[in-house]
Amino acid sequence: MPKQFSRRGLLSAGAVTLASSALLPMISRRALADSEGVKRVVFWYAVEGTMGSRFWPGTGPGPLEINMAATMGNQPNSKSSTINGYRSAEHGTYILQPMKAHEADITLVSGLSTDMGSGDPHARAVDAIMTGGTTSAGSIDQHLGYHLQGEAPFHAIYSSLMGEHVNANIASYAGPLHTIGGSVIAPTWNPVTTYNQVFPGGITNEEPDPSANHAFESRLAVLGSVREQLEAVQDQGGAEARRRMEAYLESIETIEGQTEALLDVEVEVPPDLSVDVPEQWLDIDPNNKYWRNSQNFAALGKIMMDTTVASLALDRTRVATMHWSASGTDKGPADGQHYTHLGLGLEGPVVADHEMSHNGDWNVRRNQTRVFRWYYEQLAYFVDRLKSIPDGDGTLFDSTVIVVCSEFGGYNHSYNDVPCVLIGNAGGSFDTGKYIDVHNGGFRPYANLMLSLAEGLGAPLQSFGESDGKVNGILA
Repeated sequence: MPKQFSRRGLLSAGAVTLASSALLPMISRRALADSEGVKRVVFWYAVEGTMGSRFWPGTGPGPLEINMAATMGNQPNSKSSTINGYRSAEHGTYILQPMKAHEADITLVSGLSTDMGSGDPHARAVDAIMTGGTTSAGSIDQHLGYHLQGEAPFHAIYSSLMGEHVNANIASYAGPLHTIGGSVIAPTWNPVTTYNQVFPGGITNEEPDPSANHAFESRLAVLGSVREQLEAVQDQGGAEARRRMEAYLESIETIEGQTEALLDVEVEVPPDLSVDVPEQWLDIDPNNKYWRNSQNFAALGKIMMDTTVASLALDRTRVATMHWSASGTDKGPADGQHYTHLGLGLEGPVVADHEMSHNGDWNVRRNQTRVFRWYYEQLAYFVDRLKSIPDGDGTLFDSTVIVVCSEFGGYNHSYNDVPCVLIGNAGGSFDTGKYIDVHNGGFRPYANLMLSLAEGLGAPLQSFGESDGKVNGILA
């Protein structure tokens, strides 16, 4: 006697199919940290400002256009006065050229100043970019970290490389981050330390499970057999019998479609989130000073970026800071030799961050311009990685905003026109593809940008540091 099927039984079988344990790893691989409504922020801190005439658009505020015909020229300059006095149509945005593919995702803001706080004129600029001049209240990454944390195990992570502590062991020169309460968060100067903290067991890239596909294929075969049996008898009996048969067939076709969709998804290969850390670097050996070897700078930088990508994608954190090189020192691994291994064509012996920032010779100005541009090459790689990782209905980049910051505007430690770049809209929170100038009879506190950032990310801050308002035009 042929097996009899009820419509309720068919729908129950379909529910079991959709809720089977084989579906759970597929969902994990499909969406990674599938995160509707989740927002993320990354702070990208590269020291000693920028070369103003080669960074800011020569055309002034308006829709952002990175000029791919711009050249470095022989005499790149940066001044303490407003960029509005020395724009260059021929050379403007030369430093930003590596980011051309992401132009529509970028907002530039000029007119901000880190002249905030008190004490050592260098240290207070380092403090200002993340605390707004009030170190006791903590840095913005800490406030946003606790607000955005959700179920992530780390409220914020901090990676740094190729630096050296200045004066005291954890002097503010070295690190811009502070706990809520004011304690300096000391940089480790080794991105592998952060990797080990966030992924103590490493990262395993899970391959698709073929057995899950076989289970779905078996279900399709059973459903197909049932459908054929129903089709063979659907014309037997009266109108009421045909109506019921058509309803049964419709249920089966729905379940078949759902199962086929699961089968299509299951064979997708998950993105590679591995971080290429040499085995010998994973050992905690105080005698292995690989992180101080300037030849390892580029490799360590990639580890830092890839660790940040994996941390966001796997929802280990939603707030991350990457700190490139050290401010206020040419000691130890920050002696500048790390730039000599990058193939940048540097001229002469002056190649260290701090020394370049005080030297007005044109060959040194060109060296620093090359270094600044190299950092945007790395940033382009980082953005590409975020855009390659699926997240919900889009990519990891779609839920993220990147804040590019530096403690100074340019040459000789000017506080003015610090290079401010926002990349991404964090789920539609920020407006992009434009250049804004906020000069209003003077420079505005950089803290205003942090306050506006917090608003866009939904953090309930009424003020931040020495803010005296918000930055108009960056919120969607």
